[in-house]
Amino acid sequence: MTTEQSNSELLREIIDSPEGELLSDADRIKLNYKIRCEKRLEELGQPEFRRFWFGKGKISSYYLRKFLEENGFGRYQSNESRLIETQLFKNERGVLQLHNPNSVKRWLREYFESLDDFDYELIFYYPDDTDIYREDLLSSLQDYTETMLKTKCLDDLSVWSEDSFSGTNPFNMFNDTKDKAYILFENGVVEITKDSIDLLPIASIEDKGQVWESSIRKHNISLTDKDEGMFCKFFNRTMYRERDDKTNVSDWMDEFELNDESNGELTALRTSYGYLIHSHNTPDVSKLVFYIDEHSELGRPEGGNGKSVVMESIEHYKKKALQDGKRFRQNMDGDRFQFSNVELDTKFVFIDDITPEFHFEKLFSMITGDMEVEGKGVNKFVIPKSRKPKMGLTTNYVLASNGTSFERRQHIVEFGNYWNRCLNEGESPSDDKHLGGTLFSWDKGDDEWNKFYNFGFKCVQEYLQSGLVSSTNKNYLTKSIKLLVEGKDGDGQGTEWLIDWVKTTRISDGYLIDGISEDELYSQFTKDNVTLVPSSKGIWDLKYFSQAIWTLVDLTDGWYYNKHLARNGNTKSQRRWLKGTRGNQVPYIRITTSFDDDWSK
Repeated sequence: MTTEQSNSELLREIIDSPEGELLSDADRIKLNYKIRCEKRLEELGQPEFRRFWFGKGKISSYYLRKFLEENGFGRYQSNESRLIETQLFKNERGVLQLHNPNSVKRWLREYFESLDDFDYELIFYYPDDTDIYREDLLSSLQDYTETMLKTKCLDDLSVWSEDSFSGTNPFNMFNDTKDKAYILFENGVVEITKDSIDLLPIASIEDKGQVWESSIRKHNISLTDKDEGMFCKFFNRTMYRERDDKTNVSDWMDEFELNDESNGELTALRTSYGYLIHSHNTPDVSKLVFYIDEHSELGRPEGGNGKSVVMESIEHYKKKALQDGKRFRQNMDGDRFQFSNVELDTKFVFIDDITPEFHFEKLFSMITGDMEVEGKGVNKFVIPKSRKPKMGLTTNYVLASNGTSFERRQHIVEFGNYWNRCLNEGESPSDDKHLGGTLFSWDKGDDEWNKFYNFGFKCVQEYLQSGLVSSTNKNYLTKSIKLLVEGKDGDGQGTEWLIDWVKTTRISDGYLIDGISEDELYSQFTKDNVTLVPSSKGIWDLKYFSQAIWTLVDLTDGWYYNKHLARNGNTKSQRRWLKGTRGNQVPYIRITTSFDDDWSK
């Protein structure tokens, strides 16, 4: 006998062997019938059928578990802890499908309903059996509740892991790498590197590991070198800025352009888009991609500029879990089910339209570490940081976030107001003069899908070549500092005056050399900001003003507060500078910056 022999061939050898001559006629009939069964199962390409049902109401949980395992069902362990909740899946020829008890029960019913009478008879009827009817089997499965199926069978399926954890069966997942991205389609796999974009046949990756079912795009793809299409046009125009010179302009569209500043923002946007599509997590590049409108101000949100449309389009590349930012709890501690819709195969978490009350730092550990997910009524599981989903956020508001901890965990892109202006003009992006159609409403075979995906491939390649390219974010960072200085009820007027004073009056009047007393600076402030001071029912008294100066300078990169006293420490009190004769000393401030030479010119 050889290892290549099938079950039917082995049984035939038994009948034809010398020992087979000793078989009774009844045993010979049974073996011939079993050979017929095995041949039919081999023709169907199914594993050896493990019988788990022995009459009406008689289901063997042990053999049912074996049957399910032989048909690809198992449990996925994502963490090395043996106590972690494992996830139910089915391996369908290398494609992993997530399941639950309800879907497994449906699969069993549909499996046996799909058998024709001949196949059913081969599986369940042998000459020494009583005649067993299909309806009895289906009735037995119907009575086998989901709870019974889970506790008696599914919870005890073999456990698998990518990392060969103790007590698990190993399997390989076909994933993106640091230098390569793979996007799967029905007709092939697009491989993207910094130097090439190629379409590979599906067969070229079949032996490289399993893939999640949700990672296969339901489209056929062909490659093109052209950067075109409806989405490409929409994407680029989200970065348009208003021209400085609007003379002789007859159409509002001509008031906008892609200038040097917005070109930098466009590069930041393209590389962030490629970063979100690329599923590999590099520890030193784990960032939250953050889209905001350039014209958002304190207390005055701005929307309709396309940021949500751009970010949400990532769902066409990978499985998305959407979080409603308006319903996001302020501190997240009160809702452990915040990310309950995240599953093992989720590759993108989109937090849309976050409110200014949200504490951004609550996401820090999730951005750089493992992701713990807990759903209602089910045990929590952990997605390791190397395989967790990328995260993106949009907001119409300025958020209070500044400092090194924030900067190294977020990638900010500021959107222009081209599409907002379009809406205010009573027009629609789908109008012929703009896009000429509605994004993503295309039929499956429409070439716009091909153009859309090819645009994304180029963004991924740009990210692999250059990494996440940051823009200056000077508008957003300034507004974020204003929020930290004045709070959510401020309007930014006082902070704007201080910023302007640092950049102009401080230099022209020589205060960067000798400093200025707090009293004198506050006097200048009150003359220009009458509505902000207590006499006009404002809150900017001297104490508030003094703290605002410290906060502004401390948060602004390259600005220094009484730098000559830095040896004393980094707090406001440690940098306190008193000038004057004994008994008549007053607080002085000397603000210097890394940009004074340029500003002096």
